[in-house]
Formats: sequence, structure tokens, C-alpha cells
Amino acid sequence: MQAIYHLEPEELNGDFLEALKTLFKNQRLTVTVQAEFSVDETERILANPAMKQTLERRLANVKQGLVKEVSMEEFRQ
Repeated sequence: MQAIYHLEPEELNGDFLEALKTLFKNQRLTVTVQAEFSVDETERILANPAMKQTLERRLANVKQGLVKEVSMEEFRQ
């Protein structure tokens, strides 16, 4: 049997553990925890007005040629 739960961190409490124990009684469990991204990174950025504005400004800079190439050595300095 498999169950997938989509939770906020604050929902991970004793009640949740008790529900798991009841649902999977007498079964050995494997627990995997993974951060969930309901939208891809582009959608997440575009949904945040400040991040969207930054992205649009940077894209405009690229289109206008206002970029500078640097080597990894220069970047590290």
C-alpha cells in the first residue's frame, strides 16, 4: 500500500504520526521526505512581483547587450 501526503511542515505532528501508524498497522514503512514544488521555477519567479521585475530587468539588459563575460578565474576573484 502507498499513500502520498502533501503537507506543510507545521502539519508534521503527533496526530500525523498516529494516523500513519493506524493506516499502516503491522507493516514495515519506508519514509521519504521531499520538498514539493507545485510550480516550476519560472512560474514561481513570475508569481513573485519583485522577482519578476528583477528577471525582466536582467532579460532587458541581455537584449541590450549590457552584459559582461568573465572567466571563472575572474568570477572567483
